[in-house]
Amino acid sequence: MGRALAKHFLLFEASGFGEFASGRRGVSDPFLAAWTLGTSGQALAKATLQVTTAFNGILQSAYQAFAIPMAGVASAYRISDFTIIPVLNLPVNVLLELTWTWIGAPAPLGPDIHPNNLGYAVIAGAFAKKISVP
Repeated sequence: MGRALAKHFLLFEASGFGEFASGRRGVSDPFLAAWTLGTSGQALAKATLQVTTAFNGILQSAYQAFAIPMAGVASAYRISDFTIIPVLNLPVNVLLELTWTWIGAPAPLGPDIHPNNLGYAVIAGAFAKKISVP
């Protein structure tokens, strides 16, 4: 890695956002959980999905420019799947976000955008798929 690129990467990591997006992976959208807050929350969930999708595209382009593969965390989390689960009346992506992160957890564990153990297992699976681990 070139010195200038390394400097920018370290600045990105030091900013704190690197924890959310580092590791050569895309990101999920914990703000999909806003769906549970009613009509305005559903609009927010759809809006944040657009931002998250655009950000993942930027990450993908940056990684591709340096021939670095990117794990498909967004795909694994199915962040674009707004199919309603009839019994729960929640979209698939919202249910998975609530299940695989601490965003819907009560205090003191949540709300928190970070994955829980299940979420980290899903992320690990996305990495394993990308690097072809049997």
